[in-house]
Amino acid sequence: MDRTAALPLRHLATATRATVCVVAPSAGTMTVVTGIPGAAREFFPHLPGQTLPPDSAADVVIAASGPGAEPPPGHSANQWARRLRRAREHGTDIHEYEWEGERSCLAAPVHAPSGKVVAAVGVAIVDSRHLPATAEAARRAARMVSANLHRLAGAGEL
Repeated sequence: MDRTAALPLRHLATATRATVCVVAPSAGTMTVVTGIPGAAREFFPHLPGQTLPPDSAADVVIAASGPGAEPPPGHSANQWARRLRRAREHGTDIHEYEWEGERSCLAAPVHAPSGKVVAAVGVAIVDSRHLPATAEAARRAARMVSANLHRLAGAGEL
């Protein structure tokens, strides 16, 4: 995944000046595969191997791609269903945190050649005024990573 994500993440980091990463499910949790630290590095550095909380934006875009997933602790079934529906409609999810001010994490799905969502591109944001542009940049980066996965599969490397 590092190879398929390197250039899209660099473009995303340059466009957003934010901390960016690719995360994937591993042993029941969302785990950072690779990342580039940016403005939010003190909030969430996105270091390889770091795990995300069970209601992270990345968790939502992965869950939204499949049949109804059980809500994580602290979420009602209705709240979780609404969040999954919004992620499907917008192609992203945003999770807002209160940590020394407003902080948000945004994620967009990465698709394998089969069409299955296998990972997410994540962005940690310290200034929510730029969310619409950041969301579009994250979707674009996720499409680029997905396209790279398709090319590797076509070359027989997956």
